[in-house]
Amino acid sequence: MAELHETLMGRKLIEGDVPRMITALERIANALENNAKTELAKAFLTEMTESDIDISDGEVLDIVYELLLTGKQKE
Repeated sequence: MAELHETLMGRKLIEGDVPRMITALERIANALENNAKTELAKAFLTEMTESDIDISDGEVLDIVYELLLTGKQKE
């Protein structure tokens, strides 16, 4: 009996379908991650605007933006 990779359908699966599924999963993961960052930023900014902390100078927003983009605060 032929091995999967030796059949026409097996090669199509391994060489075409699996790489496309991996790409699709990466795109889904990136979209979910970006959505999570957006929701975190919205929640943070809502909390900040409802508190007594003044964020009008933009410094806090810059810090939050940098944290969301890189995961760390710039020096």
